[in-house]
Amino acid sequence: MVTPRNSQRGFTLVELMIVMVVAVPILGAITVTGSLVRDEINSSETAALTAESCRIAGQRLANLARPGLISTCMVMATQEDVNAAIAAQLLNPTIVVPALGEWISPPTTGSRPSFRFQGADGRLSMNAAALTPVRRFVFSLDQGESPNGVDDDGDGLIDEGGLQLLIGNLPVQLVITGVERCEFTLRGRVLTMLLAVARRDSKGHLYRATTTQSILMRNT
Repeated sequence: MVTPRNSQRGFTLVELMIVMVVAVPILGAITVTGSLVRDEINSSETAALTAESCRIAGQRLANLARPGLISTCMVMATQEDVNAAIAAQLLNPTIVVPALGEWISPPTTGSRPSFRFQGADGRLSMNAAALTPVRRFVFSLDQGESPNGVDDDGDGLIDEGGLQLLIGNLPVQLVITGVERCEFTLRGRVLTMLLAVARRDSKGHLYRATTTQSILMRNT
């Protein structure tokens, strides 16, 4: 009796080697492509979130400052203001030299990183004498940072800090972090606010966004 040969047989070693040689590069390419796609998605999301958070913070500042009265506007004195007052005092001894960080009248030139004002009480008429509590936009450098145009802490951000909102005696509100530039410029009735923000994604890539808002302060 003749035993029929089994027509079903497995792969030979040579055939397996050929499959592996062909399949491994393909699988590797798929893995690398998937990783690149995920990185690109994460990068795009970080860039979009950075721009969006910067824009929202700028709009919030504009909305808060819009009812402000120009007669109540003040800025926080910087070292530049102190030095200018010292030089002016040599010519006019009646000039008072402000302390660093003291609230002073807005200068006619340059920008300042902090700003304060009051506005007409919205519950009353437009010309009412009642004012809202003092509103302060205060920029503070992060710990370990100095205003020197250098990345002091090695995180890629330059002179970064946070912008805080203080209204009367209410708790401090953090408007936005990762701020590299915060500038308030008052020219006549026009208040221009500039925010420049930076963020990192999961891979350490740095993304920056800038927003500028301009509003007219009220005369009365």
